[in-house]
This record gives sequence, C-alpha cells and structure tokens, in this order.
Amino acid sequence: KYGILLLTLLTTADVDDATRLAAGITFKNFIKRNWGETKEDDNEKICQSDRQAMKQNIVGLMLSLPEKLQRQLSDAISIIGRRDFPDEWDSLLPELVSHLKDPSADFHKVNGIL
Repeated sequence: KYGILLLTLLTTADVDDATRLAAGITFKNFIKRNWGETKEDDNEKICQSDRQAMKQNIVGLMLSLPEKLQRQLSDAISIIGRRDFPDEWDSLLPELVSHLKDPSADFHKVNGIL
C-alpha cells in the first residue's frame, strides 16, 4: 500500500509543493527498487492489486500534475513499462494515444506523454 499512499499524497492539493515533490521522488525510487526488471526479480515486493491500481491511475495522474511532479511519474512509468509492457500492461499505449488525440490536450499534457 506504500506506493498507493505516495500517489494519493501527490494528488492532495492542500499539501505543500516540497512535500509533493518529495513524495514523487520517493515513489519513483520505490518503483525503481521494488518493481523488478523481470518476473524473477519481483519476489512480490509489490502485491498484484497494488501494481494494477498504480498502472490504472499513473498516466492520468501524471498528466494532471505540474511539470516537476510529472517528470518523476514519467520515470516511474518508464520503469514499469520496461517490465510490464505489453504483456502485463496492454492498456498503456492505447491510453497514451487517446490522450494525444484529445483535442483539448494542451502542451503540458502532450509534453508529459512524450
């Protein structure tokens, strides 16, 4: 639940920017240390339900955050994607493409996706 709590902290608007940035960096490092590059590396350090919840929410969350926080989640998405895409995260590419095709997508969102 640690990763989910960090993501929740990122979405809490009444938390100061420095704390949110620290939560973003901590989340990225948590993913880097615990996601594993292969299935054999995982050792279930992060339970499957938490993995699914993070993958379902991380792209939309990243696109809703300021650039400093966006960079941290972008790095985490890259780490997760290297391990899980496409076999265990087949929704990643369609989600990214749908955000790119969104006519209301501003530069901030497009930059975050790229």
